[in-house]
Amino acid sequence: MQELFLSKIIDLRILLREYFVGITEAVKKEFVHYEIVNFLPLSDLIIIPIDESDFEKKIIQYPDILELDTADQTLWYLGYSNKQSEFLILTDDGELFSECYISQIPAFRLPDFLLMLLKNTKIKKNVVAKSLKFWSYQKRYSKKDLKNWKKILQSIE
Repeated sequence: MQELFLSKIIDLRILLREYFVGITEAVKKEFVHYEIVNFLPLSDLIIIPIDESDFEKKIIQYPDILELDTADQTLWYLGYSNKQSEFLILTDDGELFSECYISQIPAFRLPDFLLMLLKNTKIKKNVVAKSLKFWSYQKRYSKKDLKNWKKILQSIE
């Protein structure tokens, strides 16, 4: 999101305010460590507590999740524990995204999120096209994934 903002394509922070955006304490630590809080302040986010004992039990039941860092483990846990709710994980971590897919946890990568915003008429088609072009230039995603997103974009009226 920050790269799109700095490249003057779109400032998604404005749109994020329309959603319930939550993170865990472990994600908060990463936000502080990587100085993401300078771009997306903690005041715009809700810290969602997790049940530590249940978290530890769930993680042990799914050993592949142990491969993820703690922040991603907590996000996976929240998604897994709230499959029936409207929780949605937004991540560009490929491993977390894959584990969510395998576990049938609703998860989006940023291009998917932009396509959803387009379908909901929150952003314009050219913004998504510029973003995909930017990511192609930056080699942010695989050519196969970018081709798929471009195909989806073309199918949207």
